[in-house]
Amino acid sequence: MDQFKKTGAFLLCILFLWFHPQPVQATSNPFPTITAPYAFVQNQETGRILYEKNAQTPVPMASTTKIMTAIIISQNCSLTEMVTVSQNAATTSGSSMHLSAGEKLSVRALLYGLLLVSGNDAAVALAEHVSGSVEDFCLLMNAKATELSLTNTHFTSPHGLDHQDHYTTAADLGRIAHIFTQDPLLSDICNTKLITIEGHTLTNTNPLLGVSPYVCGIKTGYTGNAGYCLVLRVEHQGASYIVVLLGCPSSKDRKQDAFSVTNYVVENYRLYELYPKGHVVGRLAVR
Repeated sequence: MDQFKKTGAFLLCILFLWFHPQPVQATSNPFPTITAPYAFVQNQETGRILYEKNAQTPVPMASTTKIMTAIIISQNCSLTEMVTVSQNAATTSGSSMHLSAGEKLSVRALLYGLLLVSGNDAAVALAEHVSGSVEDFCLLMNAKATELSLTNTHFTSPHGLDHQDHYTTAADLGRIAHIFTQDPLLSDICNTKLITIEGHTLTNTNPLLGVSPYVCGIKTGYTGNAGYCLVLRVEHQGASYIVVLLGCPSSKDRKQDAFSVTNYVVENYRLYELYPKGHVVGRLAVR
């Protein structure tokens, strides 16, 4: 009977690992030293957290806010809907895709402006299109945060300009980024290096896109209070990872941190298949 239990337990463990492949650390190399005071790295397939640094501390998020903005837009609009840019949107301060009051663009074009050049004007135009006002759009953003159980996240704008009540954590932002990457369109947009669309030429602000072969998005950010921020999706040998870096002291430090973390992940983690799907590991009589 003991042997029967041992065999059964062994097979159950094998089946668990079969259906839940785990990233295996290939070396004992220490995680690289980074300047970002807040960081979070997670494998998307398994949910395994590979690294955390003050990841539960609420801090400003700058334009990484637009990851959530894009999620709300994607869930509430069709790409072909036309948006008329208001004076309020066109005159929004900060980064811009250079919209003019009265200009009409599709939701699709504005999403590119939102995610590639981090257009605050595009963020406000989209928010007003969906909800009538920025304030009402933020209700949708905060409702989504509550739905995702992000207890340390709160939004006061769709763009992320500094506000004392606008904050998240590296871990919460990692969760938001994971939801974002489940949308093929949004993933495709943030992986675009350069595009001319509806009269606007847009170049992605992501410093690693097109430089590192493993990086395919997602969003940069900067404000005086938030520092230099970056959320990456890293793909390597069939596995994908979310990397969140918040509060870097300079754009140079942000880029170096991103390179260091990306290279560390691809060099030290991968998914191993113990058995192919359909393989019979063994047979066990069931009493």
